[in-house]
Amino acid sequence: MASSITSVLVGLVLLCMLALALKVLATLSPQQQQQNISQSHLTTTFWAPHRPKGSPLLLTWRATCFVWATYVHVVMLRERSFTAQYRFYTVWSYSILTLYFAVATAHSAGAMWFEGSARQNRTRVKGSVLTTKRSGANGRTADDATASEEDDEAAVIQLDYSPFVHSESATSLTGDDSDIVADPNSLRSAGLATVALFNLVWLNVWVVDTILWCVLYPMYIQMGIGDSVFTWLSINQHAINIVLIGFEALCNRIPVIPQYVAYTILLVLVFTCMELILHDEYGVHFSYPFQKLTSAAPAWYAAISLSVFVFQGWVVFLDRVVKRNIVKCCVGDTDEDDASRATTGAAEGNPNAVVDESSSLLR
Repeated sequence: MASSITSVLVGLVLLCMLALALKVLATLSPQQQQQNISQSHLTTTFWAPHRPKGSPLLLTWRATCFVWATYVHVVMLRERSFTAQYRFYTVWSYSILTLYFAVATAHSAGAMWFEGSARQNRTRVKGSVLTTKRSGANGRTADDATASEEDDEAAVIQLDYSPFVHSESATSLTGDDSDIVADPNSLRSAGLATVALFNLVWLNVWVVDTILWCVLYPMYIQMGIGDSVFTWLSINQHAINIVLIGFEALCNRIPVIPQYVAYTILLVLVFTCMELILHDEYGVHFSYPFQKLTSAAPAWYAAISLSVFVFQGWVVFLDRVVKRNIVKCCVGDTDEDDASRATTGAAEGNPNAVVDESSSLLR
């Protein structure tokens, strides 16, 4: 009887968390999601604000992390079978981290390729601009010519923008953008998926690592298996993982979206349901001690689920306070300066001045 009551209470906790996650996710309107991608520069860093093309540093880091994470997976699968490994939420989290670095590496490599293509188009556009200037030079003052040159240069600079944000300036100068950017709708979709993936990974590593060292490790010591968390694989999955994604989070220009906490909640719920089904239907032991359906189980399940929201607040704090201050100390208010220049250009009548919406990331 007690076991049945415990199961019912655990089920209610899971249903409540599912409803809460769906409610949070429903607050994201299509307009907000498009704003998220417009505020995200997937291939650049704050450390080189005047270099809008893909960052070689970010590309190198992402590629290195992807190769390392893939190697960890190979070692992991050599030690245990696929099904045995994926009984643990840690492995789910690490696989998503690997997937993120694979996708992010592809974005960075694509941006570097795009910059080469854009440079060729920029040269072609500049030649066209110079021809236009020569043909229309008569009847213009020196100030008019200087202003026109600045406007043309500002328009040409737009070709450097991330390929994941459609450039109207590029279209207006070249007549078509087919040789500059791919289908903007597909790029926005790919970018939106990457933003969501980054948010999922950045939150997950904090959840996984903190629960292991603060909750599971003391339990394992009491069980006499405390040394199991100090293996090569465990250190990679519960310590080095946060270094990999932490440096990425410090350097990139992808914002933390609070509503994306729903994705982590849903992932935790899927894993928990899988564990309960395996236990009830096939008699498989739970992967973690606190999952056992004892009288304390409902409290454990509720605490673990609610802790995800606490960690979401933590990563938002890291993004909007800690990261902001680090960037200010190292490179100054570069984003505010960029926004000021763009806004000033637009106010002075420059039709090609485009306000970089990513400047709002650190405010």
